[in-house]
Amino acid sequence: MAVDFSKILQKQATEIEKPKPLPIGTYLTVNQKLPEFKGVGKNDTPCAEFGLVIVAPVEVDQDALAAYGEVKGKNIRHRMFLTEGTEYRTKEELVNAFGLDEAGKNLGQLFNETINKQVLVTIKHRPSDDGTEIFHEVEALAAV
Repeated sequence: MAVDFSKILQKQATEIEKPKPLPIGTYLTVNQKLPEFKGVGKNDTPCAEFGLVIVAPVEVDQDALAAYGEVKGKNIRHRMFLTEGTEYRTKEELVNAFGLDEAGKNLGQLFNETINKQVLVTIKHRPSDDGTEIFHEVEALAAV
Protein backbone atom coordinates (compact mmCIF):
# COMPACT_ATOMS: atom_id res chain seq x y z
CA MET A 1 0.00 0.00 0.00
CA ALA A 2 1.47 3.32 -1.08
CA VAL A 3 1.76 6.15 1.40
CA ASP A 4 -0.45 9.14 0.57
CA PHE A 5 1.99 11.98 1.25
CA SER A 6 -0.46 14.60 -0.04
CA LYS A 7 -2.70 14.09 3.01
CA ILE A 8 0.25 14.21 5.39
CA LEU A 9 1.72 17.34 3.83
CA GLN A 10 -1.62 19.17 3.85
CA LYS A 11 -2.06 18.81 7.61
CA GLN A 12 -2.05 22.15 9.39
CA ALA A 13 1.07 22.60 11.53
CA THR A 14 -1.03 23.97 14.40
CA GLU A 15 -2.92 20.64 14.52
CA ILE A 16 0.24 18.61 15.13
CA GLU A 17 0.83 17.77 18.78
CA LYS A 18 3.73 16.08 20.54
CA PRO A 19 2.80 12.50 21.47
CA LYS A 20 2.10 12.01 25.17
CA PRO A 21 3.87 9.23 27.07
CA LEU A 22 1.70 6.29 28.04
CA PRO A 23 0.59 6.39 31.67
CA ILE A 24 2.75 4.50 34.15
CA GLY A 25 1.44 1.02 34.87
CA THR A 26 0.99 -2.47 33.49
CA TYR A 27 -0.61 -3.34 30.16
CA LEU A 28 -1.69 -6.59 28.55
CA THR A 29 -0.07 -6.71 25.11
CA VAL A 30 0.21 -9.08 22.19
CA ASN A 31 3.17 -9.57 19.90
CA GLN A 32 1.64 -9.76 16.43
CA LYS A 33 4.78 -10.32 14.36
CA LEU A 34 8.47 -11.11 14.48
CA PRO A 35 10.63 -8.40 15.97
CA GLU A 36 12.76 -6.30 13.65
CA PHE A 37 16.41 -7.32 13.90
CA LYS A 38 18.67 -4.30 13.51
CA GLY A 39 21.61 -2.35 14.87
CA VAL A 40 20.89 0.67 17.10
CA GLY A 41 22.86 3.55 18.55
CA LYS A 42 26.25 4.92 17.69
CA ASN A 43 27.82 1.46 18.00
CA ASP A 44 25.14 -0.23 15.87
CA THR A 45 24.38 -2.63 18.75
CA PRO A 46 22.42 -5.65 17.50
CA CYS A 47 18.93 -5.97 18.92
CA ALA A 48 15.48 -7.41 18.34
CA GLU A 49 12.88 -4.63 18.41
CA PHE A 50 9.34 -5.67 19.26
CA GLY A 51 6.21 -3.64 18.56
CA LEU A 52 3.94 -4.95 21.33
CA VAL A 53 0.30 -3.96 20.78
CA ILE A 54 -1.77 -2.99 23.81
CA VAL A 55 -4.85 -5.16 24.31
CA ALA A 56 -5.93 -3.57 27.61
CA PRO A 57 -4.62 -1.68 30.62
CA VAL A 58 -4.23 -3.96 33.65
CA GLU A 59 -2.93 -1.85 36.53
CA VAL A 60 -2.96 1.78 35.41
CA ASP A 61 -4.25 4.86 37.25
CA GLN A 62 -7.74 5.57 35.89
CA ASP A 63 -7.30 9.35 36.03
CA ALA A 64 -4.07 9.08 34.04
CA LEU A 65 -5.82 6.85 31.49
CA ALA A 66 -8.71 9.30 31.16
CA ALA A 67 -6.27 12.17 30.58
CA TYR A 68 -4.30 10.17 28.00
CA GLY A 69 -7.21 8.73 26.03
CA GLU A 70 -7.57 5.36 24.32
CA VAL A 71 -4.58 3.04 24.73
CA LYS A 72 -5.95 -0.09 23.05
CA GLY A 73 -4.08 -0.72 19.80
CA LYS A 74 -1.12 1.51 20.72
CA ASN A 75 2.34 0.08 20.15
CA ILE A 76 4.99 -0.27 22.83
CA ARG A 77 8.52 -0.58 21.50
CA HIS A 78 10.70 -3.03 23.40
CA ARG A 79 14.28 -3.88 22.52
CA MET A 80 16.13 -7.04 23.45
CA PHE A 81 19.85 -6.68 22.87
CA LEU A 82 21.78 -9.48 21.23
CA THR A 83 25.36 -8.96 22.33
CA GLU A 84 27.44 -11.61 24.01
CA GLY A 85 26.92 -10.02 27.42
CA THR A 86 23.14 -9.57 27.05
CA GLU A 87 22.07 -12.79 25.29
CA TYR A 88 21.34 -14.45 28.63
CA ARG A 89 18.89 -11.71 29.67
CA THR A 90 17.21 -11.87 26.25
CA LYS A 91 16.80 -15.64 26.56
CA GLU A 92 15.38 -15.24 30.07
CA GLU A 93 12.81 -12.67 28.89
CA LEU A 94 11.76 -14.91 26.01
CA VAL A 95 11.38 -17.95 28.26
CA ASN A 96 9.89 -16.28 31.34
CA ALA A 97 7.76 -13.46 29.90
CA PHE A 98 6.57 -15.17 26.73
CA GLY A 99 6.27 -18.58 28.40
CA LEU A 100 8.49 -20.40 25.89
CA ASP A 101 10.24 -23.73 26.34
CA GLU A 102 13.93 -23.36 25.54
CA ALA A 103 14.76 -27.08 25.34
CA GLY A 104 16.41 -27.98 22.04
CA LYS A 105 15.85 -24.54 20.49
CA ASN A 106 18.12 -21.78 19.33
CA LEU A 107 17.46 -18.09 19.92
CA GLY A 108 15.94 -17.65 16.45
CA GLN A 109 13.42 -20.41 17.08
CA LEU A 110 12.44 -18.77 20.38
CA PHE A 111 11.84 -15.45 18.63
CA ASN A 112 9.68 -17.25 16.04
CA GLU A 113 7.50 -18.61 18.85
CA THR A 114 6.71 -15.12 20.23
CA ILE A 115 4.23 -14.38 17.44
CA ASN A 116 0.67 -13.99 18.80
CA LYS A 117 1.86 -14.48 22.39
CA GLN A 118 0.53 -12.19 25.09
CA VAL A 119 2.83 -10.54 27.60
CA LEU A 120 2.38 -8.06 30.45
CA VAL A 121 4.39 -4.86 30.00
CA THR A 122 5.13 -2.48 32.86
CA ILE A 123 5.76 1.09 31.73
CA LYS A 124 7.77 3.70 33.60
CA HIS A 125 8.56 7.33 32.78
CA ARG A 126 12.04 8.68 32.05
CA PRO A 127 12.98 12.34 31.64
CA SER A 128 15.00 13.42 28.61
CA ASP A 129 18.69 14.16 29.20
CA ASP A 130 17.96 17.89 29.31
CA GLY A 131 14.91 17.41 31.56
CA THR A 132 12.47 19.10 29.18
CA GLU A 133 10.49 16.03 28.12
CA ILE A 134 9.12 12.81 29.60
CA PHE A 135 9.23 9.51 27.70
CA HIS A 136 7.68 6.14 28.48
CA GLU A 137 9.83 3.04 28.41
CA VAL A 138 9.50 -0.61 29.29
CA GLU A 139 10.47 -1.34 32.87
CA ALA A 140 9.66 -5.06 32.82
CA LEU A 141 7.96 -7.89 30.96
CA ALA A 142 6.00 -10.62 32.73
CA ALA A 143 4.03 -13.70 31.79
CA VAL A 144 0.27 -13.48 31.57
